[in-house]
Amino acid sequence: MAYFTDAIGERIRLCRKERGMTQEQLAEKINIAPNYLGQIENGHRGVNLTNLIKIANELEITFDYLLSDLNTGAIKNSMELKKQWEDLFLCRTPSEQRMLINIVRDLSKNIFN
Repeated sequence: MAYFTDAIGERIRLCRKERGMTQEQLAEKINIAPNYLGQIENGHRGVNLTNLIKIANELEITFDYLLSDLNTGAIKNSMELKKQWEDLFLCRTPSEQRMLINIVRDLSKNIFN
């Protein structure tokens, strides 16, 4: 998720600067606080769809530009995780594999539920 907020924020900052606008000017035009825009541009906060539309319209950019290629990082991370799991999992016996699955399932329940 951080990758998405970082990439979108960087693209917003780049376009804003290309248009010679300050954060304060853009924030005023789209009716948000300048510090909130700064957090978006720095990737510290996500941006909701309403504000993303306002930003894109004000900067005269498309969603395609803001969102294109964002899946590339997610796909790369997914492939790396898959490889790590395979390296750990495939060299194990069937009983060890079942044990690993049970451990991961239990950890997941305890951590995320």
